[in-house]
Formats: sequence, structure tokens, C-alpha cells
Amino acid sequence: MWLSCLVITTAIAAAHSAPEPPQGDPVPHAVDHLGRVQFSSPVAAPSTIVVDQFIEPLPPPKMCKNKAGFSVRKASMKTMTSSMLNPTALRFQEVLVNQGGWEPSTNSFVAPCDGTYYFAFHALSNFGWGATVALMKNKEYQMTAYGDEAGYQAASNSGVLFLNSDDLVWLQIQGNSTIYEHPNKEAYTSFSGYLLESFHTPDEL
Repeated sequence: MWLSCLVITTAIAAAHSAPEPPQGDPVPHAVDHLGRVQFSSPVAAPSTIVVDQFIEPLPPPKMCKNKAGFSVRKASMKTMTSSMLNPTALRFQEVLVNQGGWEPSTNSFVAPCDGTYYFAFHALSNFGWGATVALMKNKEYQMTAYGDEAGYQAASNSGVLFLNSDDLVWLQIQGNSTIYEHPNKEAYTSFSGYLLESFHTPDEL
């Protein structure tokens, strides 16, 4: 009996005198009826990391108050041909409609606000030459229309683009191409576009 008491007393004394273990290691918890020391693992307190971070807010989107749209026709005689190494931007002689966005000095459409826009373009190949006309957005190719070299073949295409405010859209003749334009009043080349819907941000599409 005295031996059992000695074991229990020794175990308890050792438990109280032992240095505090590192957080997360087993620690003495109790002594059972046989004198064995029971251990338990403490639950470490959760760590909290506070980061002082400032996130700059995005600028407010530029919204369109009115519908934007344009329609131009009749290619300039100076922009009817191109080479493989030197694609040519189409220039137009006449503006039919400009309700916002068309810039005559650069012959390009400048998006007045974020949104989806519809564009359509048409051209005619010249006799003996193919005509490859591309819709461009910020110097990046979007889509192509082609009329073959049989002559006077229609090259037409259309599509919907998402544009951010101040994006540029224009037409470009690519490859060894030539388009035909009537020297008098008729117009065989046209370019039109208009705003379908204005959006706050691209993420809301």
C-alpha cells in the first residue's frame, strides 16, 4: 500500500515539477487507480494575423447617356490596295450617320462607353484581285471578309464586340488585296456600327 502511495506521490510531484512543454505537446492530465499518469493534448489557440492593406477602388465606369452609332461609305481612292507587308487602313469619303463615336480624322470608331457593339462592313473585290478586309480592335484582328479574284465579288461580315471606353475599331485591307470603288456617285464600300447595350463592368456580362 505504501508503495502505491509512493508511486502516485512521485508521479504527481513529477508532473507538477516538470517544465511546461511546448504548445501542442502532450501534458500530464491525471493519475488513474493504478498509478499511471494520463496525458492529454492541449488545443492550441488559433493564430490571428492582421494585415493592414489598402485596396484602391476602381474608377467608376463611363456610361452612355444615349445610343451611339455611325454609318460611313465610299472608300478613299488612296486606300484601295495593300501588300502583304503593309496592310492599309480604309478611309471613307462620306459620313451618313454619326450619333457618337465615329472620328472622321482617324477613320475609326471610338467607343464612348463600356458595352457591347454591333458592326457590319462590306466591300467589293476588283477584277483579277482578291479582297481581304479585316475588322480591327486596338490593333488586334477580330474578323475577316473576303471577295475572290474573279472580280466584283462581295466581301461582307458582321459581329458583336465588347468594348471598353476609348477602344478603337476600324477596317483594314490585308494581304495582296484590292477593293473596287466606283469613281462617281455609287458606293460599294461601307462600315456601320452601333451600341447594343452599355454595361457597368465586363464582370457583369
